[in-house]
Amino acid sequence: MKEIYKIVIRLRPVHTHLNGCVGRVFILLLIFSFSSCKNTSENINGNAVNNTTEDLYTQKTEIKEAIGFGVTYHGNYKLLHIFQHYEEESDTITYLLKPKDLPVPSGKENLPVINTPIKKLIALSSSHFGLIAQFDAYHTLAAISTKDYAWDEKILAGVASGEILEVGEGGSLNVEKVVELNPDVVMVIGFPGSKNKTYQTLSEFGIPVLLNAEWQEPTLTARAEWLKIMAVLLDQEEKGEKDFDHIVKSYQEMVELAKNTSEKLTTISGLPFKGTWHVPGGNSYVAKALNEAGANYFWKEDTSTGGIPMDFEMVYNKGLEADIWINPGVSRSKEDLLAKDSRFADLKPFKTGQIYNNNKRQKGAMGNDYYASGIVKPHIILADLIKIFQPELLPDHELFYFKKFD
Repeated sequence: MKEIYKIVIRLRPVHTHLNGCVGRVFILLLIFSFSSCKNTSENINGNAVNNTTEDLYTQKTEIKEAIGFGVTYHGNYKLLHIFQHYEEESDTITYLLKPKDLPVPSGKENLPVINTPIKKLIALSSSHFGLIAQFDAYHTLAAISTKDYAWDEKILAGVASGEILEVGEGGSLNVEKVVELNPDVVMVIGFPGSKNKTYQTLSEFGIPVLLNAEWQEPTLTARAEWLKIMAVLLDQEEKGEKDFDHIVKSYQEMVELAKNTSEKLTTISGLPFKGTWHVPGGNSYVAKALNEAGANYFWKEDTSTGGIPMDFEMVYNKGLEADIWINPGVSRSKEDLLAKDSRFADLKPFKTGQIYNNNKRQKGAMGNDYYASGIVKPHIILADLIKIFQPELLPDHELFYFKKFD
């Protein structure tokens, strides 16, 4: 695959008509200058002793299912490639990962550099929390976007104690605070248009921004393989390989179990927004998991990997005959659904009480553990779905992520 190496090193014009803006920019430049001088000094001192070409990585990561990233090893450094296939024009961003006390290899000077093992991480999505927990890497977490997205008690405790800061996200990201923290890497969600000015500004200050797009993977296990991103950042490749193999083994056991079905219940998924009902594409990890659980998903033949925008009436008509309604947005009860649209009362799952949502482990409006630990527990998600669609196969299983509407 053709690799395109990109990093922008330039300073943008600064408008000074706002009170205090000059002072803030001056502070940022001081921080950046100090960090640069410090890193240069450390590299010079370290290079005199540790300029080695030996193979530092006895255990190497092998990507088996994921299509969104890759890792290559080159003796005393490694390259992490993020494939932005979700953009209109496919692109690749490559990051140089190396020990802090080794120099940047010749020819790689234009790559964003991440010193490993990382000591300080800023994670701006709840989907990153599951990766952190998998490696018990809470000590690296310096900041998150907001505690509102968190379910994890250790993260919430860190925020409460002030050890983990809240820095916002996207256009509301507190750039000054991020630069002051000087993290080894900032992890954000990779999606079309995610190369916004805020993240470009961080790159200009020498802070690597890692685009994580596990949501574009075609299967639950391919999503889980993104735990290897944390493995290579922490130099814990051996654990990453073992953990992923165990997850896949457990998942396949559930897949084999679910094949023992003679009848497949039909299902709809999602919730309309402003007249448009986005349902999971037939080639998405959601649709594939439903199929593996023994469900008959109406749009299973579709080839989309993301959501399919459909008219309300098209999904509504399917819902009149569907057996089960899965993941109806952020709704928590039938009352919530009726408050959005009284026509939902006509749907068969509403009448029979067969509505399930993935918010059993949720705090507040947004702190849903399904989107955090669920990434590295696909076998439990599949077990939940089997319990919903073929309950006789797992009589002793208690729903972990999903909850049936009262």
